[in-house]
Amino acid sequence: LLSLAAQGLLMRHQRNINRADSEAKVANTYVEWQLQQLSGLYGPVRALLGQSNGLYRQMNRALVAADATRFQLVSGEDFDDQEFQIYLCGQWVRFRTVKHLEEVYNKEYGVEPFFDDVIDIGARLADVIREKAGFARPDDGELVHVMGQYLAHYLVLKRLHDRAKVGEKPHLNPADEQAVFPNRIQNLVDSGFKSINQQVLAWRGLETTKS
Repeated sequence: LLSLAAQGLLMRHQRNINRADSEAKVANTYVEWQLQQLSGLYGPVRALLGQSNGLYRQMNRALVAADATRFQLVSGEDFDDQEFQIYLCGQWVRFRTVKHLEEVYNKEYGVEPFFDDVIDIGARLADVIREKAGFARPDDGELVHVMGQYLAHYLVLKRLHDRAKVGEKPHLNPADEQAVFPNRIQNLVDSGFKSINQQVLAWRGLETTKS
């Protein structure tokens, strides 16, 4: 009887160990997936957007310096709480690259290299989205939709840029005008990146105390 009782206790203990091992493996697999989300999608997209934003603002300031009567940076709701505007038809309007590229490209403002670099970064960003969109969080349906909008924006902008670069008029059509940069992508990527990063840190016991 004692032997049977001991065997029963041993079997129960082994089952508990096996269950704990299985749960740990599942948790580790989930954390590995989150790390792939960070390194494959959210991290690269976040970095490329930041680089593109920096170049865009440099271009803005170059245009303001060249002609402050036609270009200005004012308080707004863009990524850095500013908004770049162009003066057209008697009023200040938000500058949208797709709509207003021909207003500044090859117009002796000297900003062509900025646009060329932004297009190059856009190509890398588009590649990441096409290849790694599957790493988006299951609850990030809006991000997937907005990334699709970005791809449409990039294709239109590249086509217009290619024409402007060889001295042709972009020939913007009504459909092209709708393919403006989807500003929501910035906050959505930042939110996803921070959320996943906090979960990984919490799992590893490295989460810092929030201020």
